Amino acid sequence: MSAVDLRPGVRLSRLVAAVAAVALVGTGALVGTSAGAAPRSVALERGPAAVPAGAALTAAVPAGAALTAADETVASNVALIAAPTVSFVPGWNRASALNDGTELTPDGHGSVWGTYSDFVAQHWAQYDWEWPVTVDRSAVWFWNDVASAGNVQNPAAWHLEYRDASGQFQPVSTTTYPIATGAGAILGPNEVTFTPVTTTALRLVLDAEVRGDPDPYYAVASTEWQVWGTGGTEPEVPVDPNAPIAVEDVAVRTLVGQVPTLPDEVWVLPENGPLAYVDATWDPVPADAVDELGTALVEGAAGDTELAATVHVVADLASPVEEVDHTTTVTTPGVAPVCARTVTAWHADGSAASTTPVTWDAIDPADYADAESLFAVEGAVSGFAPRVECTVWVVAPASDDEGPGVAVDVDSAPASSGWYTASPQVSVRVVEGGAPVESVEVRIGSGDWQPYTEPVTVEAEGTVAVAARATDSEDRTGEATRTLKVDTRAPVTEVAHALGATSATFTLTPTDPEPGSGLARTLFSYGPSADPESSENVMWATYEEPFGVSLDQDATVYVHVRSQDLAGHQEQTRTTELAPVAPVVVTPVAPVLTAPRCVEGEVVDGSIAVPSVPGVVYTVDGQTVSGAIPIAAGATVRVEARPATGYAFAGEAQVVEYLLTATTPDCTPDPREVEPGTVTVAGQARVDQRLTATAAGWGPPGVRLSYQWYASGKAVAGATARTLVVAPAHVGKRLAVRVTGSGDGLLSRSLLSGQTAVVVKATFVAPRPTIAGTVAVGKTVTARTGTWKPAATLTYRWYADGKPISGATKSTLRLSKALAGKKLTVRVTGSRPGYVTASVVSPARTWRLQSSTPRITGTPAVGRTLRALPGTWTAGTRLTYQWKVDGVAIKGATGQSYKVRAADRGDRITVSVTGTKKGYTTATRASPGVRIR
Repeated sequence: MSAVDLRPGVRLSRLVAAVAAVALVGTGALVGTSAGAAPRSVALERGPAAVPAGAALTAAVPAGAALTAADETVASNVALIAAPTVSFVPGWNRASALNDGTELTPDGHGSVWGTYSDFVAQHWAQYDWEWPVTVDRSAVWFWNDVASAGNVQNPAAWHLEYRDASGQFQPVSTTTYPIATGAGAILGPNEVTFTPVTTTALRLVLDAEVRGDPDPYYAVASTEWQVWGTGGTEPEVPVDPNAPIAVEDVAVRTLVGQVPTLPDEVWVLPENGPLAYVDATWDPVPADAVDELGTALVEGAAGDTELAATVHVVADLASPVEEVDHTTTVTTPGVAPVCARTVTAWHADGSAASTTPVTWDAIDPADYADAESLFAVEGAVSGFAPRVECTVWVVAPASDDEGPGVAVDVDSAPASSGWYTASPQVSVRVVEGGAPVESVEVRIGSGDWQPYTEPVTVEAEGTVAVAARATDSEDRTGEATRTLKVDTRAPVTEVAHALGATSATFTLTPTDPEPGSGLARTLFSYGPSADPESSENVMWATYEEPFGVSLDQDATVYVHVRSQDLAGHQEQTRTTELAPVAPVVVTPVAPVLTAPRCVEGEVVDGSIAVPSVPGVVYTVDGQTVSGAIPIAAGATVRVEARPATGYAFAGEAQVVEYLLTATTPDCTPDPREVEPGTVTVAGQARVDQRLTATAAGWGPPGVRLSYQWYASGKAVAGATARTLVVAPAHVGKRLAVRVTGSGDGLLSRSLLSGQTAVVVKATFVAPRPTIAGTVAVGKTVTARTGTWKPAATLTYRWYADGKPISGATKSTLRLSKALAGKKLTVRVTGSRPGYVTASVVSPARTWRLQSSTPRITGTPAVGRTLRALPGTWTAGTRLTYQWKVDGVAIKGATGQSYKVRAADRGDRITVSVTGTKKGYTTATRASPGVRIR
């Protein structure tokens, strides 16, 4: 028996799931409800709480009316869950700007999708959804730079297309496509409604305006494209509450070429038990499914229940049984349990048969007298010594004692941010349990419970918990809670600025009323236009620290500020006017030259000290300079002074030039002789090591040093550098270096260093080799030596189980049958002049099993059985299975099939197949995952 889930609450969770699937589709409302609530009656907008038991709960509204209303979903901007693609986008724009939730441009050009540099007649943007959407309204905001560069304009025309069932794009049915006009850079919304379409893709097509030479068309751009509708998320799959909780996992064995007979009956296990046998029908087994060793999957049915059987095609039906699976059953107190007539036996060849008869011991009625208990029944299988077990679960039968089910609904959908930007109304829906409902109450936040009579407006701000409860005549209570995020107030920004002579510094202090969604960003823009949206102004930027704005001598400068919160509110733009100002008169100060000088016989460059005068800008070759700047000996530098913006020099001349020349001094030194210092040799006296001579304390400054190396007193030819790489010829000798100092007008002096230790041979850096290639008969493996440092002459010797293989002295080895199953190693020996010979041995390689990636068959839905098809493995391989949910092993799910649990819905199921065989490396292969509906 497989996939039986008898954890506490499983039976009740199935009933709750049924109510949720019928009554709460698309609302996301049910947070808490009484277990097992079954849909018997509905109360909408109940009257006073003191209602007689059973009165008016079903009479006020026709049966099913509330459930129908609950299935209605609220349209939202489904563009927010779409994947955008476009015909073209330059590096400074983003396609994802189309559905980032705002038509503004807080990230500058990064908040715009544009087509600049691809000047063609038509461009498109496309939304794709993983699940179908039904849409009937769209709005788009166009962006332009008409007031500045003039390269991007509104489209000449635009339209929408949807992808039909055949995969072709068709135009939506509407009458007109508006295009907004005005002076702003962002124009919209350009909104259109159309006949509803259900699709997985919608395309926005823009026809560009004709421009002429050299670009034939203007570029087009958009900051936001909204699409309103429903769907786009994975649909819920209803659970059949009457389906059995487990079905027999059928497996049969047959010989090659023999079509097997599948059982006429299979057992099923109802929710309360006992186990029963039902008629089974099977699809025909194709002849080609049994024409070679392996497995085949056959589908069947027992009424409405889907079945699956695994046919194991084997070489010998007499293969002995190695393991027998235990089984499980369910009953209620006083009802004799039924264990399956057969069990699944696993044979030595890796095959299984679920038709293996078993004889169970007698059961004492006292064992199943009490609910919420379990016990084991032992049984015997012919030819198999160990006893097998049938675990019996005694459960309390399902009863009709559940309280009412409660749901909280909202009259509208939140904004795309997830916040309600206007006070929402909530209503309460009730589904009767086992008795009539007598009262319904609602509580907003931490307030008191109040009788519920009609929809309630939520006037609280912030994160608000709306709770509802219903009490029936048996004093049983069902509750539900829905958490809403409400923010109906826009942020407020305090604007302060300090006015200077030529600029103003602005400090912004934004606040968002609490409780609320919190501040998202504060934006600012400034320029010559009083219209905050005018493209004449600087593009909107995000405020992070105080910023400066230059004053204009001739025109007013307008500074625009506004804040946005996380809910989507934007405060009304606050504008500050900065009046024109007259320039401030300043006088430039001349730069100061420090002439070049001599330092120890060498010419040191001079410098120019540029004064710091407010309102004066100094430049050299057009580049602004300040502080100290160098000037080379013999060079002439022209420094120009100009007034900064908002300043002016007295008189007509507004440029003052300063010409500064640096005269070269004579720094010829007097003749002297070399002053010897010390000579030391650093490094190891080993082949290929580098020795370094260090001469310290030699003078005078500028003395030139030369080097000559010696080996046991003899000069080494060509060794006249400061360093020497020890050669193999130096082994057994001692090395030294002579340093000679010389210079113009100086008398030369020499000094010999002390000798090194006797030079010794070096050792290799020899990586451990590895064996590459497929370990299989007839294949050739290769010794991968890695990189020996330094390079060496290499020889090889191959071993099998630690013994030398005759004649195997090359870098490759062809594998014979005699080597099958033996551990292979290779020893690599390296030699080189001046180096100690070294040998290294590889790690052992074992033989690898032939394996395949398994795959999962069957319908990935709750209550269905999934099968693992292992594929092709090396003959004689023993296969085991482990089923996993989201990468975590499912306890006890180690069969070739797996019954999908209700807890698996929405998760990804995989199966790992492990093969073992003596002399081979154990291999595990994992299947691709399937998502449970």
